[in-house]
Amino acid sequence: MSAFLYFVPEDPEKPNAEPAQPDAGELEWPGCPATGTLPSGSRGNVCRLRGTLAPGGTSPMLGYYPGKQEWAAIQGSKLWLGWERDHPPTPADLQRETMYPGHVVTMADGQEWTVPIVQTIIGDAALPTIYGIDANGALLKNKVLPAFERLWDLTRRLYAAIENFDVTKITEPESVELLCSALALNYRVARWEVLNLGLLTVENKQRVFGAMIDFPQAALLPETPEPE
Repeated sequence: MSAFLYFVPEDPEKPNAEPAQPDAGELEWPGCPATGTLPSGSRGNVCRLRGTLAPGGTSPMLGYYPGKQEWAAIQGSKLWLGWERDHPPTPADLQRETMYPGHVVTMADGQEWTVPIVQTIIGDAALPTIYGIDANGALLKNKVLPAFERLWDLTRRLYAAIENFDVTKITEPESVELLCSALALNYRVARWEVLNLGLLTVENKQRVFGAMIDFPQAALLPETPEPE
């Protein structure tokens, strides 16, 4: 398998109902009925994400094969995330049809991932923007679209933390959320996909942050102190 699979446990009360969707994309429902000792202990279906195959990628083996696959529960969801143990998904398998420009960073899997520029080196948003108005009716330009506001807010807070050498301006969970959200612009991943691939280390996290602010050589944050 060269992409992620999703196991959807059957709802006894709604056996044919379409499931909630993962953050990484829309499921190709109904997928393949799964048999055997399933991850959740109940019947269900194995699905992949809907959409065209990534350039350079190959189609995953659709089905439940516990001897060859790893499965992890997605917290806060009934879904399970699966991948082939010996052939986890690569950037080529997961990249989106349209990629945002950015900088290449080698992640902990040894693969090169293109981290999109979220904020230009002069401080402007590199995300999709529109014209808007403020509360006083004044024209606003480069207003970040609502779908990207959380990413932009976290990026600005990260930049302030770097400028002021102040790690309290962004928490460790928020910094991980930021990094995963940035990768999701160019790849069909979300938090669980990124973390289960084991892409992040303290060292490459700093390089990713530098790439996001268009300054890949930046000397970034000191270590976030552990809570006492």
